[in-house]
Amino acid sequence: MGAVFVRHGPPADRVEAMSGALQGFGAKSAVVRDGPVGLVRVVSAPFSPEDAFDRGIVRCEGGQQVVFQGRLHHRDDLARALGVKSGRAERMADPDLFARAWERWGREAAVRAEGSFAVVVWDGAGRVLTALCSPLSSPPLYFSVMPRRVVVASTPRGVHAGSGVPRRINDARLASSLILDPFDLRSSYFEGVQSLASGEALVVESGAHRVHQFWNTADHVRPVRMPRTQDYVQTGRELLRAAVADAMRSCETPTMLLSGGMDSTAVAANALELLAERPGAAPLISFTARPAEGWDGRCAPVRNPDEWPLVRALAEMYPSLDARFVRAQNVAFDHLSQPIMELAELPQRNVSNSCWGLACLSRAQATGRRVIMTGGMGNFTLSYHGYERLASLLWRGRWAALRTEAAHLPRGQAGRILVRETIVPFLPRPLVRALRCWRRQEGWSRYSAIHPSFAHDMRVDQRARRHGFDPYYSSQRSRLKGQLQVLLVGAAGEGRAMSLAVEAFFGIAKRDPYWDRRLVLWCLGLPDELYHQDGRARRLIPLLMDGRVPDGILTARRRGRQAADWHFRLTRELPRIRGEIEEWRDDPDVAERLDLDRLLRVLDTWPSQTPLSGRDHPDYPIVRWGLGRALAAGRFIRFVEGSR
Repeated sequence: MGAVFVRHGPPADRVEAMSGALQGFGAKSAVVRDGPVGLVRVVSAPFSPEDAFDRGIVRCEGGQQVVFQGRLHHRDDLARALGVKSGRAERMADPDLFARAWERWGREAAVRAEGSFAVVVWDGAGRVLTALCSPLSSPPLYFSVMPRRVVVASTPRGVHAGSGVPRRINDARLASSLILDPFDLRSSYFEGVQSLASGEALVVESGAHRVHQFWNTADHVRPVRMPRTQDYVQTGRELLRAAVADAMRSCETPTMLLSGGMDSTAVAANALELLAERPGAAPLISFTARPAEGWDGRCAPVRNPDEWPLVRALAEMYPSLDARFVRAQNVAFDHLSQPIMELAELPQRNVSNSCWGLACLSRAQATGRRVIMTGGMGNFTLSYHGYERLASLLWRGRWAALRTEAAHLPRGQAGRILVRETIVPFLPRPLVRALRCWRRQEGWSRYSAIHPSFAHDMRVDQRARRHGFDPYYSSQRSRLKGQLQVLLVGAAGEGRAMSLAVEAFFGIAKRDPYWDRRLVLWCLGLPDELYHQDGRARRLIPLLMDGRVPDGILTARRRGRQAADWHFRLTRELPRIRGEIEEWRDDPDVAERLDLDRLLRVLDTWPSQTPLSGRDHPDYPIVRWGLGRALAAGRFIRFVEGSR
């Protein structure tokens, strides 16, 4: 979707160009011209039953034009608040229902309507254009402000088509990405193009514009206190069930990306219980990645490389689960990364770790179902680890409780955990950096293949400190701050654009019930003890799912590793990777930004078996993470600069 607002001069032009640039994101497009504004909305094939009534761009009774992308949550509650009868609401697509909310509440509708959406509203009478992203999570929305015009679109490609701004890489943003700084929240990867975060709005009038944050999650957190643990458990179960039920609103039974962890299995168990109440419903199909045959089986002791036994146990507990396992035996490590990158218009952070997910999505696409559920945000809501409780106990002087917790920590790890969780969070940041460097833990330079000269010119350290990015990933002083920080990154992060690209490429909408606003705010308000107590982290979700998923899932000491075979897949592709990097030597656009010599040294010393630490390779972080990210960045540079 998008809008072109010509503030001074002739009526809006370039609207058709924007519509053409967005064609890859839907089946048909709607274009409306209204004086100085041109509006565009690309409509995809229906994901939910109400989508069949989608009218494209909606005109309110007051004359406002509403362009809506995304989906509403808890539609029935919103319809009741608006006085819309259930029979009528069933024949209203999400854009129509939101337009009714805008008529009633104006900009307050963005808060009162729950969901994951982006909206552009043109008020012709007041000559005001408003673009906003819903709180917590939303599709991406980019904009460019020029003296004569303002352009808004769901992709940078749409902004470029509607504005005529030259398509050039924003080097500062690229440099932040290469050192994994996620807090450069407003920048995009293109010069002259900015990004709205979730909970932000752009308001444009003839002579002025402003960007403001209309939702701050921290301001909406309220303490949750209940008399008994069982009360928390019951409420948590109800909230999760409601969130899963809402995510299942689709034209047919959804599919699932399913691991053997607690988060996705909790979603699956709730979905299966809900389907059991629907006679004749099609079964839930799940997709679980398995390592490719030929992998050497090496994995960190705390990791579970093959989640097949745990998922199989869930399928035995719920016979209606159609569990399918995907080895993607002959699929390359960068399977489909190029077309997804070109749609998302950003370098993928984990190209060497995405094979399993894209392979599962390919299998899901073959089923013909158009919604796939995940449990990605569970780690930061119901199954948050809660380690910050140790720092909180120290800060509040609760020494007896801290001693009790220390006594329950794993033997041989207690000292390290206590230092990490209770001492480091209170040290001055310069001292932490000095200690890390003394121990040869050099921050981002360990895992980033950014060219040193490029890093210096882009002042990445200064920018990181200004953004609040800690390249050592030190523990936080409070659980709430830790969770809010993750939510902030998700609200403005690259995952929004990747999800939109995946939806466009596969024709499948990804839905994560753990992004439900009611569930998130409830989790943020809980006491620390619900997450961590008696040495046990991630305490809450086992309480909620006790008896509803196999005990082995709730008590597993090893976390899943969906891409345990990453080294095996990369090793098969080394000749191709070397040839690609050698070719980049002759491309100054890439060679000036990436440390190609370091990457080639890594290939020259490539480990013969899966490395697990620096003992297996002196440049282990580059082998494990930096190489894949550098490949993604190099391909993005050549894609934008036109030299691929």
